[in-house]
Amino acid sequence: MKSEHLVDEILTRTVNENVTFYKSMLEKIPRNEVTDPYWKELLAFYDKSNQGERELIVKLMKQVSQDSIASLLSIIDGSGYSELESELKLSDESDKPLQGELSDIFIKKCEETGI
Repeated sequence: MKSEHLVDEILTRTVNENVTFYKSMLEKIPRNEVTDPYWKELLAFYDKSNQGERELIVKLMKQVSQDSIASLLSIIDGSGYSELESELKLSDESDKPLQGELSDIFIKKCEETGI
């Protein structure tokens, strides 16, 4: 697996699919079936929001997801702040290191997709 392929998978699974899932939940979940206090509060806020505010909520979800993954990848790359004293090594099937540029590739792809 190449670094770019790993980043594509991470972007697809952790940002795109999760945001799509949560957006669908906000729009479609039957309100009378919700029992979780957090979701009740979030849905009440979402329901009283206008369309522009709802779009902003989804954009915020995308941004928070992107920032969290970029921070995690920078720690894996060894370029982000971390107090870890061990070194994590990711490599492809030919033993070529994957880390070192994961966060840069991820941020570039996010910018290209408008996140």
